[in-house]
Amino acid sequence: MQAPPSPPPTEKKKQGAGGKITRKEKKDLRILVRMSEGCRPEEDPVELSRFRDYIPPEAKPLVQKITKTKTGVALWPFRGLRSGLALQKQLPVIAAHWNKERIDDRLELPVRRYSYVVENLTQKLIAAMGKGEIRASSGVNPVLAIRRSKVVEGVTTYHAVIHFDKKPQPFSVFGHRARLVEGGAGTKHQK
Repeated sequence: MQAPPSPPPTEKKKQGAGGKITRKEKKDLRILVRMSEGCRPEEDPVELSRFRDYIPPEAKPLVQKITKTKTGVALWPFRGLRSGLALQKQLPVIAAHWNKERIDDRLELPVRRYSYVVENLTQKLIAAMGKGEIRASSGVNPVLAIRRSKVVEGVTTYHAVIHFDKKPQPFSVFGHRARLVEGGAGTKHQK
C-alpha cells in the first residue's frame, strides 16, 4: 500500500489551533505607491513601464514588474522571500529617488487590515458612534471609521465601515452586529 501523495508546494497547509488545517498566508512583499487622484495610471503596460524611470539604478534589478492598483501602482519583487525583503529594504532609497520627480506620491509597505461593516443604523446612532464606542465594543483600537449613507427608494439608511490592524473578536455597536468584509480594505493593499 502506497502513502498518499503530498500536496503540491503551492498548497502548503499547516495545523492550526483546535486541529483545523489552514492554508499558510503569504507575506505581501510589494511596495505600494499612493498617487493623487488625477495622476493615477491607466492599465496600459507601456504607461506602467515609464514608472521604472523613478526607481534608482541600484534598486531597478529588484523590481520584477509594476502593476496598477486602486490608489496608484505596486512594485513587485521577484519570487522568494529573500528578493522581496531586499526590495523592501530599499524602500527609503526608492522613496527619496521617486519623490524627487513626483513629490505628492507616498511609498509604503502593504498593511493587512480587517474591515467590518455595521449596517442599518439611524442618523442618531451614526452621529453618536465614535472611536471610543468602537474600542469599547470590539476591544481593539480602530484605525479608521467611515460613516456612510445611501438612499434607496426614498429611504436613507446609514452604515459604518470600520478598519482594524488586529482582528477583533465578534462585536456589535449599539446592538447592531458588525460583519467582517472579506477582501475589503485589508486587500486595498494586500490580498
